[in-house]
Formats: sequence, C-alpha cells, structure tokens
Amino acid sequence: VSQSRKVDYLQSHPKMPFVIAKADLNFDDDFVGNRKFAQNLTSENPIDDYLKFKLIFLTGGPLLRRNILKESGLFNLRLKRHQEWDLYLRVVLNYTNWGILEEPSFKYFFHNNSITSHFQEKSKVVDSELVLFQEVLNLPEKNFNHPISKSTRIRLALKYGLVATKYLRPKYSLQFFRMLFMEFSRA
Repeated sequence: VSQSRKVDYLQSHPKMPFVIAKADLNFDDDFVGNRKFAQNLTSENPIDDYLKFKLIFLTGGPLLRRNILKESGLFNLRLKRHQEWDLYLRVVLNYTNWGILEEPSFKYFFHNNSITSHFQEKSKVVDSELVLFQEVLNLPEKNFNHPISKSTRIRLALKYGLVATKYLRPKYSLQFFRMLFMEFSRA
C-alpha cells in the first residue's frame, strides 16, 4: 500500500474526512522501549480512547483533507513535543469516524537514537505531558463538533494535577486543580 492508496480511498469516499493506514513496525535489535506497540485505529469511544493513548495515529498514518486542517488548525507551536498528537486530537474532536486501510502504507522504525527515544526520560515525559494536557483542557469547547465531556475533563484535570504534585511541579499542580475546581463549579 502506498500513499496513492490513501488518495484513492478519499477520492472514492468523498464524505470521509480522512483515512488512516497502519504502519509496518520495525524495531532495532537493541531498542529498549515498548515492543508490544499496538496500532489501534478504531474505537467505540474515540475521544476518550485518544485521550488515554489507546487510539494511536502514527506519523505517516493519516491523510487528511485540506478542509479538515483548515477547520482543526495546524501544529500548536507552543508544544515542544506531541504536536501531531495534539493536531489529531483536534481532528478527532470534530470527526469521530474515518476510513481505515488495514494494509501497512509506510514503515515506522523504533530505535534508540530517535528524537522520541531521547525524550523517554521520565521528567521530560512528565513536563511535556503537563504542557500538552494544560493546552487540551484549555481548548474552547465551542470550536468542536464533539467536545471533551465534563467527566473526562474532570478526570484529566485530577490525573495531571496529581502527576504535577508527585513530580514537584507546583505551578502545574495549581493550574490543574484550578481547572478541576472550575469543572465542578460549571453547571
């Protein structure tokens, strides 16, 4: 399967907002990360599963129509990590169905010298996720067809407030607990 298969799919399914294909996963022999990587492309609860990192879109997997990018926006330049994840979240908040090509359309390599591997140090992961989910919880609900539910917003604010507290990030702890309070006080 090549990129042209994705283009063909979108041309033959004009109402489908985007299509996503699986990757052919390749692990270096000395790779020390997770080798049980699952490429889940379907979900009955796409927003919640995407927010829980259960629904995963790898670089090279999705092909979006131009109007989808115009509606959802491009990369959030305030993020140092997870820019694609953030972009695809905004897409999923607008479109909860998409086309899937089961046959891999690209190769995805896992190795210890990748940019992602260099960010696996726990403190860097924590810092980047705190920034990411601060941005997620600040997304204006009115901009999306399927906004994040109140219960999910509460769960995320509590989770990342506790993560910030555990890793001694008081600025973020305060912000997430303030968000939690605001969610509980909303009608």
